[in-house]
Amino acid sequence: MHMRLLLVAVALALGAACSGASERAPEPAPGAAVVPAATAPPPAAAAARTPPPAATPAATPAPTPTATPAPTPTAAATPPPARVNRLVSAGPPVADPPRGPFSEISVGGRGACALTPAGEAVCWGDNDHGQIDAPAGAFVAISKAPAYACALTDAGEVACWGDHVSRAPPGPYVAITTTQSHACALTADGEARCWYDDRWGLAGTISLPGRYTAISAVWVTGAGQTSSTCGLTDDGEIDCFPGWFGEERLGPFTSLASDGRRTCGLTAAGEVRCFGSTAAPPGTYTAVSMRRIHSLGQSSHICALTEAGTAVCWGDAWTAMLPPDPAPGRYTAIGVGEEYACALTEAGEAVCWESEEIIVEQPDPAPGRYVAVSDADFHTCALTEAGEAVCWGRNTGGETDPPPGRYTAISAGSGYTCALTEAGEAVCWPGDVVIPPGPYTAISVAGHVCALTTTGEAVCWGRNAYGKTDAPPGRYTAISAGWFHSCALTETGEAVCWGSNEWGESDAPAGRYTAIEAGPRGTCAIDEAGEARCWGIFAHDPADIPAGPLSQIALGWYDACALAEAGEARCWGIFAPDSAGIPAGRYTAISISPGRRCALTDAGDVTCWGATEYRAGFLFWAE
Repeated sequence: MHMRLLLVAVALALGAACSGASERAPEPAPGAAVVPAATAPPPAAAAARTPPPAATPAATPAPTPTATPAPTPTAAATPPPARVNRLVSAGPPVADPPRGPFSEISVGGRGACALTPAGEAVCWGDNDHGQIDAPAGAFVAISKAPAYACALTDAGEVACWGDHVSRAPPGPYVAITTTQSHACALTADGEARCWYDDRWGLAGTISLPGRYTAISAVWVTGAGQTSSTCGLTDDGEIDCFPGWFGEERLGPFTSLASDGRRTCGLTAAGEVRCFGSTAAPPGTYTAVSMRRIHSLGQSSHICALTEAGTAVCWGDAWTAMLPPDPAPGRYTAIGVGEEYACALTEAGEAVCWESEEIIVEQPDPAPGRYVAVSDADFHTCALTEAGEAVCWGRNTGGETDPPPGRYTAISAGSGYTCALTEAGEAVCWPGDVVIPPGPYTAISVAGHVCALTTTGEAVCWGRNAYGKTDAPPGRYTAISAGWFHSCALTETGEAVCWGSNEWGESDAPAGRYTAIEAGPRGTCAIDEAGEARCWGIFAHDPADIPAGPLSQIALGWYDACALAEAGEARCWGIFAPDSAGIPAGRYTAISISPGRRCALTDAGDVTCWGATEYRAGFLFWAE
């Protein structure tokens, strides 16, 4: 059994109310790190700083898989006022960079390496593996990984230090790239050679097919700890190997950056195009760098340099890279690590800044009647009576910026949100999600997306780990996407699940059901008598499941909620041992994220309770 659960941080404050003083944030300064409009940090927390850009959040199961009926048009509610962000240091300060001047810089882990104009390698930061003990000599290129670094000598041979991977094949080489599991170098004729550390089960040396002008080695965390390498072809296209990440990325590009699940390319016109759901802020750039946060598996930091030499950072992590504002000078080079980034000024001096956590307080949803609500780890979305999508919370990737339009159903999940138009077509944001054409009648988002066509077929797309998007043929009336599996109800009410079954989450018991919800590690359904039946793993006693009749059910990581037929909300599990914290009222829909619950009252108001700050969640999964 693969252990895919990664405990990162317990950071949820339970019992917080869904209210508080509202405050609009100032507009970001030009060229600074971008944060969603109206979510800038307060002056006390971010002095001499400017907010970061948009990014995609980490995942949570989709709340209500069935579509909401088309609403009756009325005046649309205005978007809710966003609360201010608070920035919290991600860790102890990193070592101050030594005085330059430097001509090249590379960041990895909590450390960096740079080359002086004379070719001397200078490294700083963590040294638990000897990774900053650079040898003497003259080098022409350098690359820093978390536990080691490698450089090219002026003769084109590879020199590595620290807890590095196995010996490189003889050169000469003209470029080098490193990651935890392997390193790659590029010959003068464009051959990419990669060598691996046998600790990762990848011992040996391989040559990638094709000829390249640039390369980027990446390490994909999770079960199997897989590796990948991306290269820029002679005609400016990006190829990545192996597996699903091996399709071409349409260019042409002049340079590339990759972290294993996302790739960014820089065009000759200075446009940064990113693939994998993290869109670049508009602008003209001269360089781009990115790095996956390996403890989170799914999250990345990306930084780029504008034509004016300013640093712009974005990503989809719970932390944000905030370049100093004002900058000490015009930047000419930039590098991104897991927890901090560094840039070189025109004078060759290194400037480094560390990531900081963004915390967005729960706003009061704008007045108006809502007909649907869906809650994810870091943001919440709702539909107004007029069919307008309104989202709030963390906006580090555009996840709270729904496209204008009229929608009939909405589901917030991992990295993006999807909604159905009045014509039944799926619209997902942010990023470049490839969506099969509809029309659809229901949609559900987790780490992947599942929808039902008008004829009842199940169509799923997105990442297909464990076969969770391989929907079996048939006609269905309800569908739900979980983290590692998916479930649907047939026309006769039987539950059908596919994908992972590590915890028995796909072993649907026989019976006839009226609703179904796939969660992170389990599944619950409501039978014809209105009773809840659950299978898979839950961190609560099945005896805690409330008696029916129930009309709807929602699953979180370690708790669940259901609505009684009369509209009362009933929750159970680690974060909801009883119903004492549930606001009184009658509800028509309910949705769960880690530690927080949002529900729709019978008057059409959105009410949230529990951990109502959008901040670092406590559970992340690496697939």
